[in-house]
Amino acid sequence: MHERGPHRLFFALVPGESLSGRIAQVAARLVATAPGAGRRVDPARYHMTLRFLGGFRALERTLLEALRGAVQGLHAAPFSFKLDQAGSFRNRSIPWWLGCAEPPPPLAALQAALEDVLQGSGIRMPAVPSFVPHVTVVRDAACLLPTRAIEPLEWRAASLELIHSDASAAHAHARLSSWPLVS
Repeated sequence: MHERGPHRLFFALVPGESLSGRIAQVAARLVATAPGAGRRVDPARYHMTLRFLGGFRALERTLLEALRGAVQGLHAAPFSFKLDQAGSFRNRSIPWWLGCAEPPPPLAALQAALEDVLQGSGIRMPAVPSFVPHVTVVRDAACLLPTRAIEPLEWRAASLELIHSDASAAHAHARLSSWPLVS
């Protein structure tokens, strides 16, 4: 099922418009003050991946239904957390990100609960590295961005989103499903 293909799926938190604007302002300051910045990510594509599901040659209705069914039973209350640091990852595209110095317990619990319901569903998924909550704001940087504190940005997590990234359309993102977080 996990062939490499132009259709990538993942579950994520997506910031609201106001928070996306504030994230974009921080990203602009980083690019202006840190040498070696790459290309900025479009704020419409900001998200925090909770679980990458893989790349697919086609989006099969049965897969999407299975994913939606697995997550139907997930219950988590809305919560707030802060993006309070910037940094980068060591990989071929050197992404710069905004993230959490300490992942808040409700965020870690939501990610773990999502992982549990997906593992219990029988849906095959690729192995992924440990969960590091972050929002990518720059791609293809020429150098690493040393981790640094930023003015905290408050994020109210109110829903979980199933996102489709389409490589054949410049990796445009489309929300396929949304589940509100409720108490």
